Amino acid sequence: MIEDVEVGSGCVADMQKSSNPKPSQKELDMNDILNSAQMSAAKEILHVKKITVKTKT
Repeated sequence: MIEDVEVGSGCVADMQKSSNPKPSQKELDMNDILNSAQMSAAKEILHVKKITVKTKT
């Protein structure tokens, strides 16, 4: 119980306010995803003409 309080655990990104947040704690930016190396490779391989991004709402 003491370790949980000292270390802090939770699924909210800003619960552990650290100077170097982990990638899982950062908010995603759509432009970073669309311009990533993996996405560029997928576009080349699959000959993508159009990408549609849908929100969860």
